[in-house]
Amino acid sequence: HLGYVRHHLIDFGDSLGASGERDKYQSEGYEGEFDWAAMGGRLFGFGLRYQDWLRLRRAPYPSVGIFEADLFEPSSWRPTYPNPAFQKATRADTFWAAAILAHLDRTAITAAVAAAHYSDARAARLIIDVLLARRVKVLRHAFAGILPLADPSVRGLRVAMTDLAVAAGLPGPAGPPRYRFSVRWNRTARGDCELERGERGGPALDLGPSVASARRRFGAAFAADPFVTVTWQRMRGDGPGPRVELHLRVQSEHLIPVAVWREGE
Repeated sequence: HLGYVRHHLIDFGDSLGASGERDKYQSEGYEGEFDWAAMGGRLFGFGLRYQDWLRLRRAPYPSVGIFEADLFEPSSWRPTYPNPAFQKATRADTFWAAAILAHLDRTAITAAVAAAHYSDARAARLIIDVLLARRVKVLRHAFAGILPLADPSVRGLRVAMTDLAVAAGLPGPAGPPRYRFSVRWNRTARGDCELERGERGGPALDLGPSVASARRRFGAAFAADPFVTVTWQRMRGDGPGPRVELHLRVQSEHLIPVAVWREGE
């Protein structure tokens, strides 16, 4: 029996360009309600420091308010009030959220905005454009310094993963992506033994030859400890990037995903 995870989302009153019963203030999302660091900076700067968010202007459509993507930066975004969900979030938490966002393409976002029934089609188009531009910035922020491989799928002894950056259409190095891989027998309490290595045009691999080689070479030892690890690295102009390791258990002629580890999380 397969289970599932249900996520409960609440409090959308401050989303997009609105804040409950009013438009957002210019500083919302850029400073907290009582942002002592920002207030101290203005105090000791004698009012000479010009805040970037002062350049923000309300959209020409009343239903939009202040909602833009030019000044927005995920790394410097601030909630109005301190929120433990943001304060305690790890890089893995951020990646989890971005992995969901990466699957929301223009079609899905357009459908969501259409469900809001904006009375002005121009306002709806602006919301869609801003959401898509913010999506790119959020994904770049979340995927910085890691290889965003996710969603491992297996069929027999074949395994594949999805590069979320490629699937989301994020600009990358020139040319089609290339991935360096290695396969190793992940022996318990002993050093690993490499079975195969090479390069491919996508994060998909047939482990049949590696498994057959391990069975010939190690026999009963491999049968008693049938765990393999596939390591992926996406090639860049300066060499291979961060690693992703997919740990698998070999059961007869099938693979069972056990865990995913990402360098940099």
